Amino acid sequence: MTKFRMHSAVVGLMLAISPAAASPKVLATIAPIHSLLSSVMHDVAVPDLLLSSNVSPHFYSLKPSDARRLASAELIVAVGPTFEAFLEKPMAHLARNARIVMLTRDAQIDLLVSSSDHHHNPSHTDDHAAINPHIWLDPINAVAIVDHIAAVLGEIDPDNRQRYRLNATEIMSRLHGLDRSLERAFTDVRNIPFMVSHDAYSYLVTRYGLNMVGAFHKKLEQAPGAKHLAELRARMKRLGVRCIFSEPQFSSRIVRASLRWAGVRSAVLDPLGIDIVTGPGAYEALMRRLGAALAKCLTLR
Repeated sequence: MTKFRMHSAVVGLMLAISPAAASPKVLATIAPIHSLLSSVMHDVAVPDLLLSSNVSPHFYSLKPSDARRLASAELIVAVGPTFEAFLEKPMAHLARNARIVMLTRDAQIDLLVSSSDHHHNPSHTDDHAAINPHIWLDPINAVAIVDHIAAVLGEIDPDNRQRYRLNATEIMSRLHGLDRSLERAFTDVRNIPFMVSHDAYSYLVTRYGLNMVGAFHKKLEQAPGAKHLAELRARMKRLGVRCIFSEPQFSSRIVRASLRWAGVRSAVLDPLGIDIVTGPGAYEALMRRLGAALAKCLTLR
């Protein structure tokens, strides 16, 4: 073997056994966003998840182990400051070396105002202090999230830019299919009135033209006042509310009492996917389960 051939063989062997460039350490705050991020990073790396699905971000307090994960992350993907309020100060101190994506600020999403009064269509807003942060509950918003995440990952990890973009193209196609599937699932129930525990579903309602007519909690940390409850009960009776939906992440004595008072059916809507295995398919499973729960309760008489 000539020296040139021997040298080429050695170089080829070294390239084959040398480790690939380290992929970025990426952290998502909640499971639905983690699922979308996992899909974009498929075959490159697995992102970390800050909060499990059985924990409500509305009531969460940061733990020392969470602080360590924030400090080691190179990219942190969060919904936005009105949702993960518990992260505002820690990220300023712990995540100094990380790129931080706030989806309500950075992704191209048509934001809705946060309101508990839904006998009218939820309105759009540019005021970030007033937005409803539950943006992932519209598959078209998820398309925008995936597109933005792929672009950011490509910037911080250019060696895998093409893989991120290919993965994003595939998942965006599936999300459009999911959107069409949900559209069909809601065809016969769009006009049927229902109420929810708190204002998490404006994006779903707006996307599919559903008839959500009230939310019991204006703010989850505050019990509904007597005036608000009286208005909701009057609206329940006047509009013929067919179903009231609770959530597994928190228990509402007010919702249970109202169900007994009104004799209205109940079901569970889970906006985070409490028992869904995390990873690339979790977001689609979550949205299909939400659609099925809504359609079933609103269809039954």
